[in-house]
Amino acid sequence: MFWIRDNGVTAFYGADNLPNQSYLKLNAAYKTDYDGRKAMEQRKRWETQAKEQKWKILLYHDIKTNIVTHY
Repeated sequence: MFWIRDNGVTAFYGADNLPNQSYLKLNAAYKTDYDGRKAMEQRKRWETQAKEQKWKILLYHDIKTNIVTHY
């Protein structure tokens, strides 16, 4: 994962722990997670931070949505 910060805008990339938007909708550990419990906790924390800090979330496996900006 990494964050890109420029001119007050933060773009976040969660890699395999956040490959598409559906991972934010369900609070679950997925079989593709290396450490399901840790990944699930990270996603919850990232979603909270994204809302508070108005991040743009970059998604590489989401067919319909590449960037989530509604936070």
